Amino acid sequence: MKTRLRLARILGIAVVLALAACSGSDTGNAGDTTDAFVAADVVPAEVAGTDAAEGVVGADMAEESAPADIATDTPFAEVAGEVVPADVATDAPPADVDALAADTGLDETAPIDTAPETPVATDVTNEAEVAEGPTLEFVIVGDPDSDVTFQDSYASQTPAAFFIGVQKVQLLASADDPSPVTVFDAGDGKYTEVDMQGSTSLATIDLFQVTSGTYIYARVLMATARFTVQATVHPPFPVPALQGPVSVVAALGDTVIDSTPRSQDWVQYSFSAGGFPFVKTGTLPPFPSSATGTVIKESGRTWLQMELSEHLTITPSISMNYVATVTMKTKNCFRWEDQSTSSYATGVFDTDSSGSSEPVKSFGPGDYSIVIAAAE
Repeated sequence: MKTRLRLARILGIAVVLALAACSGSDTGNAGDTTDAFVAADVVPAEVAGTDAAEGVVGADMAEESAPADIATDTPFAEVAGEVVPADVATDAPPADVDALAADTGLDETAPIDTAPETPVATDVTNEAEVAEGPTLEFVIVGDPDSDVTFQDSYASQTPAAFFIGVQKVQLLASADDPSPVTVFDAGDGKYTEVDMQGSTSLATIDLFQVTSGTYIYARVLMATARFTVQATVHPPFPVPALQGPVSVVAALGDTVIDSTPRSQDWVQYSFSAGGFPFVKTGTLPPFPSSATGTVIKESGRTWLQMELSEHLTITPSISMNYVATVTMKTKNCFRWEDQSTSSYATGVFDTDSSGSSEPVKSFGPGDYSIVIAAAE
């Protein structure tokens, strides 16, 4: 079945290329625009295919030989016995691949746009389309609503427009498995942004392609984070305090953000309102500790490793489809230490107009877990 689909697509592509050759039209590349401060659904790019092979080659084509004087650049349409005017394809609009470009228009009070030109992997293969046997789907869910118990007394708020860039997902037979099985890989220098206010299916693999054994852990390689929080900014007297969103962009591992290489733990805070913008860079605070997962930082990488709720045993006779769901709880996960500075309010994230803020103590998901269950 996979072969037939590929042949149909090849025939369909051949027709499109032939028509394009007749018309001389060009097709542009889609831009990748990401708004760091506005939550948006990340939609993977899809290439429209066709399996309409009929009509391309007539049944009687082989019965007549082409006259010797037919020009070598004769359009395919003439094979059917009817000459298509040279401009037949000029009215056909090019493939609308730019339709995915986000509307990034912001009003003048919006924060400075520090959104990375994210090297998001838009060509992630969903192996469910070609899997022959039982499958494992890997899903990441952001949960900003469920309560989390923190072991500190810091002030907090729930971030908005929260996205985490995921580079890789692996299964492990032990906590220090030297040969983990890769479930998802966005590719070197790439990552897929996962919405921490929704559900994202990263990949589906064929379990027959996985080495037999029992898998106990899964881990997620995180590349970036970006979100917004509300703050009160205090300009020099007599200008009154200003309330507005602060945008946060961070490198959880060595990566590229906005076409610039960034080292692990780099973070940038941006604010713009009332004519008092500021941009401040610093060092990331740690992820909160959790009883259900461990953050492992090593060699410029940040892994989130969790034990599977049900250990996954793969045998040659396995016949069931599974879904592994990673849940990241983000309620009140942006946490800071209130200061007693004059005019600073308790429970409010305060900063001055130079970007010197109350100390941020943690920002990552406050709790995370992974559940594996039979697919419905």
